[in-house]
Amino acid sequence: MKKNYLIFFVVTVGLLAHNEINASPLNKLKNPRHQPMGYGSDKTFTRVFISVSGKVVDETGQPLPGVSVKVKGKSGGVQTSNDGRFIINANTGDILQFMSVGYKTIEREVNGQEVLKIRMEPQQNDLDAVVVVGYGQKTKATNVGALSSISTKELKQNPVTNLSNALAGRLPGLITQQRGGEPGRDDASLLIRGITTLSSASAAPLVLVDGVERPFSQIDFNEVESVSILKDASATAVFGVRGANGVVLVTTRRGTAGKASISMSANYGLQSPARLPNFVGSYDYATLRNEAVLNDNPNAVVPYTQQQLDGYKNHSDPFLYPDVDYYKEFLKEFTPQSNVNINIKGGSNIARYFVSGSFADQQGIYKNTKGDFFDANSRFQRFNFRSNIDINATKTTLISVNMAAIGGVKNSPYATSGGSVTGYGGAGDMFSGLSRTAPNEMNLLNPDGTYGASNRPAKVQRNILGDLRERGVTKEYNSTVEISVVADQKLDFILKGLSAKANLAFNSYYTQFYNTFRGNSGDIASAYRRYSVDGIDVNGQYIYTQRTGTYNPLISTNSFYADGSNRNFYLEGSLFWQGKTGKHDITALLLYNQQRKTNNTATSSSLTDWPFSRMGAVGRVTYGYDNKYFAEVNAGYNGSENFQDGQRFGFFPSFSAGWLISSEDFIKNGLPAITYLKLRGSIGQVGNDAVTGRRFLYYNNAYSSGTGYSFGLAQGSAVGGLVEGAIPTNGVSWERETSSNIGLELNLWGKKLGLVADVFYKKRVDILTTPASTPVVAGITLPVQNIGQVENKGFEIEANTAHQIGSVNVWVRGNFAFARNKILAQDEPTPRYEWMARTGRSVGQSWGYLTDGFYNNQREVDNRTIQAYFSGRLQPGDFKYKDINGDGMINSYDMVPVGKPTFPEITYGFSTGFSWKGLDVSVLFAGSGNTSMFVSNEVAWEFFNGGKVLEYHLNRWTPGTAATATYPRLSSDPQGTDNNYVDSDFWIRDASFIRLKNAEIGYTFADGLVKKLRLGSLRCYVNGQNLFTYSKGIKYLDPENRNSRGWYYPQSVVYNAGLSVNF
Repeated sequence: MKKNYLIFFVVTVGLLAHNEINASPLNKLKNPRHQPMGYGSDKTFTRVFISVSGKVVDETGQPLPGVSVKVKGKSGGVQTSNDGRFIINANTGDILQFMSVGYKTIEREVNGQEVLKIRMEPQQNDLDAVVVVGYGQKTKATNVGALSSISTKELKQNPVTNLSNALAGRLPGLITQQRGGEPGRDDASLLIRGITTLSSASAAPLVLVDGVERPFSQIDFNEVESVSILKDASATAVFGVRGANGVVLVTTRRGTAGKASISMSANYGLQSPARLPNFVGSYDYATLRNEAVLNDNPNAVVPYTQQQLDGYKNHSDPFLYPDVDYYKEFLKEFTPQSNVNINIKGGSNIARYFVSGSFADQQGIYKNTKGDFFDANSRFQRFNFRSNIDINATKTTLISVNMAAIGGVKNSPYATSGGSVTGYGGAGDMFSGLSRTAPNEMNLLNPDGTYGASNRPAKVQRNILGDLRERGVTKEYNSTVEISVVADQKLDFILKGLSAKANLAFNSYYTQFYNTFRGNSGDIASAYRRYSVDGIDVNGQYIYTQRTGTYNPLISTNSFYADGSNRNFYLEGSLFWQGKTGKHDITALLLYNQQRKTNNTATSSSLTDWPFSRMGAVGRVTYGYDNKYFAEVNAGYNGSENFQDGQRFGFFPSFSAGWLISSEDFIKNGLPAITYLKLRGSIGQVGNDAVTGRRFLYYNNAYSSGTGYSFGLAQGSAVGGLVEGAIPTNGVSWERETSSNIGLELNLWGKKLGLVADVFYKKRVDILTTPASTPVVAGITLPVQNIGQVENKGFEIEANTAHQIGSVNVWVRGNFAFARNKILAQDEPTPRYEWMARTGRSVGQSWGYLTDGFYNNQREVDNRTIQAYFSGRLQPGDFKYKDINGDGMINSYDMVPVGKPTFPEITYGFSTGFSWKGLDVSVLFAGSGNTSMFVSNEVAWEFFNGGKVLEYHLNRWTPGTAATATYPRLSSDPQGTDNNYVDSDFWIRDASFIRLKNAEIGYTFADGLVKKLRLGSLRCYVNGQNLFTYSKGIKYLDPENRNSRGWYYPQSVVYNAGLSVNF
């Protein structure tokens, strides 16, 4: 597959380059027919034809890509490269024009000089800057919606392979949470302005790539022109049913008229795991284990003798007294990643093209994974290809043909559960083993080379080294093909300013798992034998005992397609009109679209295998007067298959208005420091029909297999049967959200200081959810109903400034966002006390008991007035809990809200940098606040499931440390129902953090050297990702992750070096 893509890319680039060379002015000079003629009667040349090159920079001295460079009065021209470089042919005496949106047009006469340096000057009001909105574009001045965007330049500063991980801290209102760092499986979850529904699974934003719903995380950065997020109803109402959670718009790069520009970039980086738990060694483990056993039963025999303790402490025999640091043994300190991209763009007034190809290779952090037949280390390899071609078929017809292909291969330890990476062998399972297996549990390899096993009472009998080397490998193949054809036809012969547009898109996504494994699928004991070392005989030889496992030399394979494989078709047709009469500017849009998605792996009559269908219509009318006052009406009319006849279609309107105050005379004449000031506001409705795992809410869901009932005396043997699915609901319909927004945009002293501020309020009603007050004894799968209400309100601020101090250009940017939700209504059992109610709290709020210190002696235990109804024996060193309702008992009635919601209410980003001559430096900090998470089990409790002990357990309660202890007395077998381990404020952690997300140092080489090397530009750089993280509440886990047990592949600190060349 990768080979076919590579051949296709090479052939395409070769054809384009061949045509470009033949059309090049330099090629024409070889033919006398194309040589320029002079103007003297004696045929001497009074004008000289030369090649002019140079560099274009912005007001801060940074290279400015995409600037149009042309000879005044002539068609055609070129565009500057990513590093601001250009080469154009001209005659002496010609006038070169440099034009870019948001900047003044610069003119420079060609008077013999061959190298130019052009500094662009920003337009004072920046009114004509183009912004991408739903189903179109607008200028900055006429846009009255709330949106934010970033460009390719910012995205490429991040040395990551996943586009979703490059957005953190850069867009106000966008919440990103990266749950792990496994190569190819490290997508960040996205939320726009928090959550306004009852389930986070229904809160993800709509993502559109070039106007079509598509995944975006595996798009190569070099293919992207910009990423924008639409946040208020004015911007999202046109998406109707899909717009309630906000919209992410990804716009890919396109070709421009001019000479072919070839760019190449190469990166090589080293990854290092970040934020790993700190566990104690074997001596401390065994000592604390003895203490915990006696705490649970003072008459018990301790598991470790003094001889064993001395052996662990002195490391006298590593096989009899092992002390294994599992994270050190199985995780590499550094592992490589690399990325190479080549792209070419150019064209003429008739046809323009952008073609890009890239290859990324990200290796995993597991080590000691190579066995005789398998290498189970994680690894992700991906090839990207994109071709965007625009053709002016006639003077009034534009045809765009867009093609993209992505091929990926993920290698990981053998995973069962139908190929799910969350089953045995997946990253979660591997890190479960690393965090659970005690340091003295076993030898990884015995002296004779066999795999070790435990000879001590424990719950962990797996040998992780043997699992990795002998069990097998899972390969996941991902294939993406995306094609769209867009036709844009001007219809001025019918009505001036009228045009029609059609978009037909096809997308195909396949995921196939291919497993190679030893033994029986799913049986970890059938791959290899494990032996314990039980002592030394009289001859000084180790004594071995086979504890578990059987050796199976047979290698088996299986393969299957994942349920996520699908193909879909998208059809869109629209009419657009733009007119101007005097001071009145009017536009109108009428659009129809429909979409159908079919699972490629549909194998049954299950409702989830039926094709998915959506259809809708969009209308938009905008009005502007005198370029000062703006109004806009948007509406979406959408249909969803989830609802019955009469309820399927919903109408979602919005109204917005803006006032460009800086265009008023009293600002121009009285406040010249204000170069741009706009006030805007919007109100509207959007909808949502998404319900996780449910479809056709008005139908009985299909019957499914059940365990059935037991008959006769053999009560443990059930006779299987069918169970009824979810019962239908009549009248169920859309979730509806009313959203309002007020925004202010300000620029002072040109663009030296900029500010954007927004305040918003959203209320969603008729939320689709299942009843929570129906007793479990009803024995049915409950129907989905419109029974929830949630409000969400907050604000966002974005500021930036740029200054030139001598030859140094300095810039600073920052953003801050706050969003707090509140459940206004939901179905729940009537609470006995007000603090038990979920209504009135935030979505994602946690509940627990409030601790009140420790019982410090037996007398306090015996004389307590409050009875705690938890399992286990209450004793000194246990938690006291507060009796909230004063009834003398601690039970569920005393659980209160603890901590903050699991979704951050505060997100922020801060970036700064400077440039001096060819040197540029930038840093980005990103963080979140007002958020909490519970920790439990392996990375919270001592000896859980026979597992490890963390360093913070050393400060446990004992009679001698009662005054200073920060952890309760130890238990040898903690359970979630025991007094010390129930959910409480002790186990809730502040998950707020600030992270040095990105830092980069780059150098752009001087024109003289670049010209000698016959290059357009040359830049080298070093950058890093996740370089430093500070979190007050969580010291040993990644605060961005929400896995309370630590069962996840960690994020990586990345150190990267790269080179960017333009030809």
